[in-house]
Amino acid sequence: MRDQLVSYVLGDLSAEERQAVEERLASDEHLRAELDQIRACLAGAALDEDGDCPPDLAHRTACHVRTVADSGTYTSDGELIEENPSPATCGLALLGGHWSAADAVVAAGVVLAVTMLLAPAIRASRDSAQRLGCENNLRQLGQLLVLYADENGGYFPQIRLHDNAGMYTLRLAEEGFAERDDLSQWVLCPAQSASTQAVVLPTLEQFHHARDQLLRQFQRRMGGNYAYRLGYMSDGIYLPVKNENDCRQPLLSDAPQWQEGELRSAAHAGGQNVLYQSGCVRFVVGCRAPGSCDHLFLNSAGIPAAGQDASDAVLGRSEVTPAVNHNVLP
Repeated sequence: MRDQLVSYVLGDLSAEERQAVEERLASDEHLRAELDQIRACLAGAALDEDGDCPPDLAHRTACHVRTVADSGTYTSDGELIEENPSPATCGLALLGGHWSAADAVVAAGVVLAVTMLLAPAIRASRDSAQRLGCENNLRQLGQLLVLYADENGGYFPQIRLHDNAGMYTLRLAEEGFAERDDLSQWVLCPAQSASTQAVVLPTLEQFHHARDQLLRQFQRRMGGNYAYRLGYMSDGIYLPVKNENDCRQPLLSDAPQWQEGELRSAAHAGGQNVLYQSGCVRFVVGCRAPGSCDHLFLNSAGIPAAGQDASDAVLGRSEVTPAVNHNVLP
């Protein structure tokens, strides 16, 4: 529950998760006390948006020490002779007495040390909560995809040769497997949702009538932050993917980006969450499927397009099509 509270304070929860946390807070006094402690820690830590200590923290701490020291006249041993009226001493007065300059220096050093120690823990807690939220989204989408396959001859939503990969969301919505508003939330990875525009899923009719910039916008955003499994070629024929409940066949993952000449996800440090046909989610380091040399986002020819055979799994970002198109990715 602590990870959820940290995410609640940092604003990383979805609307439904936030409501659930607030309902528990309303009835649990101890949970509210823990939330107050977390808020106090985060406020004192003064972290930047990446969870790191600001570079001027030491300087600001030293300035604070000087402000405290300047709030009165002290002997060479740090004993207070006369207190100067200053707002800087208000916080100290609450402690029931006066601090010497030496006390203030020691306290400031402790605050600085604790802040430096807390920063990695807070960042790790936030990253853990975001990865968990991403896993939950992928599992939710996976359940819908399995239900779809059960009612469509065992096949997952088909991405035709010139369809973009994000089309699977429209097919889930059009055939009543999920509400558009729900899908719009589930296709956003919590690690990227703050920097991603809200996903508005068009109807199939709206999509087919869209042109130029609007069409490209739909294609790019309808799949959200996730990449979906494209079909594959067999004897020159393009075939859709069938559900074999295989724990080695990927179905969805965090969408990749070009970084330093390599195609990989930017959602989570070191790798990406990958959903498999069996419903399990694994965190895959790098871009190769565990136990094989198969690239998650490129086919055996090194192209983000349809697999070259049934064993060549390719997960395509929302705008990627199974047809070979070298200009799809930047």
